[in-house]
Amino acid sequence: MKELVQQQRAELYATGNRNLNMAVSEATIQQIDSLKKVYRLRSRDAIVARIIRKASVTVSPDQYVQRAASSPDTVYRWISPIIAIELVDYVKEIQKRFRNLSLGSAFEMVFAEVGHDLSNPPIQLELMEAATP
Repeated sequence: MKELVQQQRAELYATGNRNLNMAVSEATIQQIDSLKKVYRLRSRDAIVARIIRKASVTVSPDQYVQRAASSPDTVYRWISPIIAIELVDYVKEIQKRFRNLSLGSAFEMVFAEVGHDLSNPPIQLELMEAATP
């Protein structure tokens, strides 16, 4: 079983995916698990990727505003979803904007921006003009 998991991870890494190792609050993990059931997705990785993907389409990393610090009583847990490298880069861009911001806090900013609606945003399709001979 361990070899199968290692093989699957190696395949994910070979196709341009990376770990987003971060500490997030218990409340955030519960919300992710709730969304996993609502959207009938198999893993937290899929939910995290969908959250970041939606935000990356709708919000520029420069538009985020740092939120107030969480309560000292907040319990954090480590998660390490394997997602596409461009999504990891998006969260890291947000992290770079704010001094001493952890990846988990940057992700929680993204999650707060997207909310609980993970439906695909409407996209305006561009019409291409056919070249006339």
